[in-house]
Amino acid sequence: MQKLFLSTAFILAFSYQLQAEELIDTDVLDQEIVQEDVPAVLPNDSYGTTESRLAQLETQVQKLTDKIEVLEHHLKLKNTPAATSLTTLPEKKAQANFGEDLTPTTSDATTLRTDDAQTLYAKAQEFLTQGEYDVAENALKELIKNYPKDPLVINAKYWLGETYYVQGDYRRASVSFGEAYKSYKIIEKSTDPKDKEAKKLSFAKAPEALIKLVFSLKGLGKTEAACATLEQLQEEFPNQAQNVKKMVEKAKKDLTCPKK
Repeated sequence: MQKLFLSTAFILAFSYQLQAEELIDTDVLDQEIVQEDVPAVLPNDSYGTTESRLAQLETQVQKLTDKIEVLEHHLKLKNTPAATSLTTLPEKKAQANFGEDLTPTTSDATTLRTDDAQTLYAKAQEFLTQGEYDVAENALKELIKNYPKDPLVINAKYWLGETYYVQGDYRRASVSFGEAYKSYKIIEKSTDPKDKEAKKLSFAKAPEALIKLVFSLKGLGKTEAACATLEQLQEEFPNQAQNVKKMVEKAKKDLTCPKK
């Protein structure tokens, strides 16, 4: 139990560190993003060596693989009944522009999830499926900022991390995945009705946020932190969904963490 507490504390502390670094290193991040926008096809002498060309190709393939995983995940969500209430909205609301007044009806007002938050979440999911990550990011940020107590916020933080992750922005992805996990831990034992609804909606996202945090930390070159997070995931969530199990096995191979 003490070991589990220390691991959780490590992840939370590391997430705060990443948030601080994100605020400090904004200019550096912008430079990195610009560098990543270099066209994929350049003259051979621009790369220098065969190894460097292969490394760039491997990075591009990994990013494409990550995007495919996100799209596959959304297709699965759309084919499950439980996801219908979160992703299917009346046509008028689904086509509404950001900032449009979407006043909930009397029947809508009785639900735990606010109508606007649900609309933003559905929009973000649609944009993610279409690969419009910037627009999805804006919708998720708006939801998190304007509806911080909504049961969908934890899921929104997770998907915000995905928008960064598929674009190779591992620092911001780490912060968002860490925030999703922290938010879940805060409400885990709460008896508040909204927190109960949030737990029901986000239970699967807690282990998913941790495994994606593992890969984000790996992308930042923080192997020790990635291994600690992987260990935390396996101890706290021993009964994992199949998609998480596959990612855990991949992380084990990629990281070669020291055995304890």
